Amino acid sequence: MPSLNKVHIDSLLTNYSQRYKNAAFVNEALFPEVLVEKESDLYAVYGLEMFNIYESRRANGARSNEVDWTVSNERYACEQYSLSDIVTDRERSNADKPLTVDIDTLEFLQDTIDLGKEYRAAQIARNAANYVSGNTSAVTAKWNDYTTGTTTSHPLSDMNEAKLAVWKSARKMPNTIVIPSTVAMTLSLHPDILELRKFTNPDLMTNSGLPPVLQGMKVVEGGAGYNTANAGQTAELGDVWGTDVILAYVDPKPSIKSLQYGITFRTTKYVRKWREEPREGDMVEVNDIYDLAMVASGCGYLIQSVQ
Repeated sequence: MPSLNKVHIDSLLTNYSQRYKNAAFVNEALFPEVLVEKESDLYAVYGLEMFNIYESRRANGARSNEVDWTVSNERYACEQYSLSDIVTDRERSNADKPLTVDIDTLEFLQDTIDLGKEYRAAQIARNAANYVSGNTSAVTAKWNDYTTGTTTSHPLSDMNEAKLAVWKSARKMPNTIVIPSTVAMTLSLHPDILELRKFTNPDLMTNSGLPPVLQGMKVVEGGAGYNTANAGQTAELGDVWGTDVILAYVDPKPSIKSLQYGITFRTTKYVRKWREEPREGDMVEVNDIYDLAMVASGCGYLIQSVQ
């Protein structure tokens, strides 16, 4: 009887392959997109005169008190982010199904470009220096500091204090809370949250088991990971959003005279492909031209290192 390796030659399966894929990117939950024509320009920022109490009482025959409003300009400046790779003719002709080297290369480039944007957005949002005074804090009791029946942390109270700070600085109530997935999984078992879960439809829970809305804010879970190891070492995946929580007022459709935490000023996002005849292959390039800007830091609050 012949051995199995004589009657069968191993080949790639055509109905299964394995590919890691990052968690959904959430940066535009904090930095919604505004399409712009030029890579740099100005946008108008109105002053706060509408919050002033003016003397408006007018005596008979007297002139009304004349008041004024102000407007200033802020600048955005887009940068171009690009990555490319080559698909050679030999790769294409030798690739076995289910490998599709052209599509696989494009998806790889798109994913890595998008991961870079997610990382940059998190770096902006997690930097305490970007917020107005009083709109950052570190919790005194970590949110994972609890036991059944006894709790020393109060995440809902911490959220309310943050909401109050945003209300005081911008007169906007935060409508979005970005919670790292690792924090969300721990938070879902907190006694305060378990009580809320009793009254939440299980089908509406987030992936980590949180109610979709906490303290009036839409819950957005940031689960993206990135390789923290040095080049050549075994990959170690860290959390892009760390253990920080961001509360923000976000207008999902920014427009004239709107107010929100951040903006993605974007001119375009596009793919290029061209022939490299000396290398006998086709180059694939993904480009994204944008500026991530925290345009109204008073509309946000950073709670650092919650666990």
